[in-house]
Amino acid sequence: MLTMILSLSQLRCQINIAEDDKRLIIDSLQTEINYKDAVYNNLIQLSSGEFNYYSANLNEHSPYGFNYRVEIIQSEIYRSVIVNKIEYFGEGFVVIKEVSKLDIENLLNINSEMTSQLEFVKWIDFNIFIIKDFKKSYKLKINSNEKIILLETGGNVPNSR
Repeated sequence: MLTMILSLSQLRCQINIAEDDKRLIIDSLQTEINYKDAVYNNLIQLSSGEFNYYSANLNEHSPYGFNYRVEIIQSEIYRSVIVNKIEYFGEGFVVIKEVSKLDIENLLNINSEMTSQLEFVKWIDFNIFIIKDFKKSYKLKINSNEKIILLETGGNVPNSR
């Protein structure tokens, strides 16, 4: 990284760069330096639920439908569950409206080590899905105000689709 900074400094001496461009180069290099040691999460699973049309489309700038998406993310040995609400507008314009990182340990009453085995299993309905760990399955529901609730816990672990 340091050699890249030196070579850009040498390049600036040879080429006349506008003052704003210098700041942009320096800012982007500083950003790279700041984030070089960042820990990145890994996407393990991603599943989108059934698409739903809104009952009334008010105008051309209003969304005409939505679906939910479940992401299983892993950081080191721990997994997290993120639920997104994606709205669709006009001709293919998409907006991620809600993003909820679940407090999965409290919701499922498990310890953080048990999250290492979390997997998405399947959608039951547009707002109901099943996840599992190595012992149990959990049926979760996204209710009308985008809160996720635990509907039931099962002893059997269903097969993924």
